[in-house]
Amino acid sequence: MFQYHLRGFLLLLCLRVGFAADITSRTYMDVDSTSGFRTCIRLTNGERQVGCSSRNGGSNGNLHLVNSSADLAWVLTEGPHHPYIPLMTQEYFTRENLLSFNNNSRISGAALILERNSSDFSGSFSTDRKCPNEGFGLYSNNVNCTWNSIGSGLFFEDFNIPIVSLFAGDNLTTILQCLKNFSSSHNGVAPDFPLCAAEIDSFMYAIRDTFTCVTQGNYGPILGGVTRCDPLSGLNTWGTLTARNASDAYEDREIILVVTRMDAKGLFYQLAPGAQSGSSGMIALVGAIEAMGKMSQESTNNAWAKKIVYAVFNGESFDYIGSSRMVYKMTGSRKFPDPTPTGDGYLSSPAIVNLKNVKTIIELGQVGVSNNLFLHYDRDSASSTSLRQMLIKHGNTSSIQFTDGPGVLPPASSQMFLRDDPNISVAFIADHDDEFTNRFYNSYLDDAENLGTDADSSTSTIVVQLTALATTLARTMAEAAGATPSVVQQLEANATYVNEVSVCLTANFSCPILARSFNQSLPTTPTIDRYLGTSA
Repeated sequence: MFQYHLRGFLLLLCLRVGFAADITSRTYMDVDSTSGFRTCIRLTNGERQVGCSSRNGGSNGNLHLVNSSADLAWVLTEGPHHPYIPLMTQEYFTRENLLSFNNNSRISGAALILERNSSDFSGSFSTDRKCPNEGFGLYSNNVNCTWNSIGSGLFFEDFNIPIVSLFAGDNLTTILQCLKNFSSSHNGVAPDFPLCAAEIDSFMYAIRDTFTCVTQGNYGPILGGVTRCDPLSGLNTWGTLTARNASDAYEDREIILVVTRMDAKGLFYQLAPGAQSGSSGMIALVGAIEAMGKMSQESTNNAWAKKIVYAVFNGESFDYIGSSRMVYKMTGSRKFPDPTPTGDGYLSSPAIVNLKNVKTIIELGQVGVSNNLFLHYDRDSASSTSLRQMLIKHGNTSSIQFTDGPGVLPPASSQMFLRDDPNISVAFIADHDDEFTNRFYNSYLDDAENLGTDADSSTSTIVVQLTALATTLARTMAEAAGATPSVVQQLEANATYVNEVSVCLTANFSCPILARSFNQSLPTTPTIDRYLGTSA
């Protein structure tokens, strides 16, 4: 697989706004990434560089508000005081317009106003491809892949101008007032100097592609350990329903692996809330685990024929980084998880899981739209009929209606496992058939409001739906593992807990559950970000 890489000094980004006629420091207002904006960054893949960068030292231009076709024509062809930095509303932040800015001497940058207007939700917006993670997984040669039919592919374009996004607030208010005072036409006459201008400093560079950037861009000890390319990286989260160490190895015991993903991506670094794409499945999985955790020790899977392992993968938006890593560690002479030395040797470290143990995978995709869900599977791999029938049965008792998908898997972590072992039975749960229902997949608009968890109510439609799915999932896991019918029917997800989790994962990271988990109060964050970080 190829990896994406970032330059290491991402915190040096700065936006400066002021009057072009007066360049003294008193006329500039600094806006940094902590107080008002996010930027499109430079990355590389196996073929080339993608993303955005300013000039070295910053890109300067006169700001012009673009919220009409006339404004767009002004910056592209008519305005006399170029270069311009168009400040756009969502309606005009399109692939066509952004590509017209690229390699255009009249344009030195672009900015998006991040405001929640009703018009934002009248259409759709996704900067990912129509076929996310195209070229990887089971269907690398599928030319008809359009799961994300609204995808613009902007994330994979190579822009030679900086592109930033500005949050609503005091900084944006000041900028808009500056435009009104100095850059607006009066009685049809174009404004003259002084004008409201900006300097965007987000310089980043790469070397051709990932392989070249890694092999030639990192100078190691020769230049004192200078690094020019930092690989994207993160941590997967995994666990078992009951503790199991090396002294009680799985050996030939079958494992039911229940998985989902946690990450998202978007055009702007650290602005990928991923509420529906990255959080909805995680909310349902955590709700199911909490329900199963209430069982007495005698009822848990110590005595069940099959064992349950759950995992939440990180980096799936970037060509399945997390799941492919787990598969890699589970195969060959490698070990998953890495053995940890203990006082008794390795006997108290977690039991090793091999891919040969994994016979069943239940995966949660985007599940936030309705109770009418789809069960996706791969028609050319091991049959999952009995597994899907089990899900349908328990769904019927929880007001969840399942319909079989088209027989091919959407972009899914399960594909990484099936690529190595097609004898695994897989059921992928999603709220869509052959196209995503999420109109804002992998974009800044896929937030709590898009999912519906901003209501913070255990009786809200989305929480009721996810609670029902969590109950269905818990009962299916238990029955598939060998629990008795009486134990299975006792399992019930808690709507209050599911609501708390949904708020934590989509709206308020300083929530009580996480504060208890970390044993400290956490800072309130204006947005939940699921963009993968770097190892630097």
